[in-house]
Amino acid sequence: MLLKSIIRKTLGVKRHWVKEVNFTDGAVVIKLDIRRGCKQPCGTCGVMGRVRDRLRSRSWRHAPLWGMAVTLIYAPARVTCPRCGKVLVEAIPWSQGKSRLSVGLIWMLSDWCKLLPWQQVARLFGVHWSTVAAAVRQAVVYGLEHRQMGRVLYIGIDELSQRKGHVYITNVYDLQQKRLLWSGPGRTQETLRAFFKEQGN
Repeated sequence: MLLKSIIRKTLGVKRHWVKEVNFTDGAVVIKLDIRRGCKQPCGTCGVMGRVRDRLRSRSWRHAPLWGMAVTLIYAPARVTCPRCGKVLVEAIPWSQGKSRLSVGLIWMLSDWCKLLPWQQVARLFGVHWSTVAAAVRQAVVYGLEHRQMGRVLYIGIDELSQRKGHVYITNVYDLQQKRLLWSGPGRTQETLRAFFKEQGN
């Protein structure tokens, strides 16, 4: 079925398949399953392991498809990891930690938040404001864990008023690559020292 192939490609799954697609009240519910006989990656170290058993089904809110809300349903597998020596939950390709938002929706909401206020993004996608906030938080956590500082020659420092009442944040920028390197609360010397301490200087 062409629709199932499109869904698999948008999710980027290879060891899973689309078991069922249902349209209910203008929304799409997609049920996924693992391919029989396929090993799955350990959620801790990524090494492939044999499937031991399955957990209870979970649901994830996914990026809209043709203007319709999408929900993913899947029962995560537990694998016997040869490296960790334990039975652990698989690494689910569309999931990040215990979030109920799919990775695709997290990045979509976060990208739109670069252009529009969070409340407007929430209205645009038909989600609660807290859902948008959660997506941005998770995107920031992922970015911090995977960022590569590289070679920074020139930095710029800016103090911004966060809201009324003289609440400030200090931003540090890479002036060559025009990117934000770090943000911290306050505008004191201690705030700036925290940046240099984090960088090991």
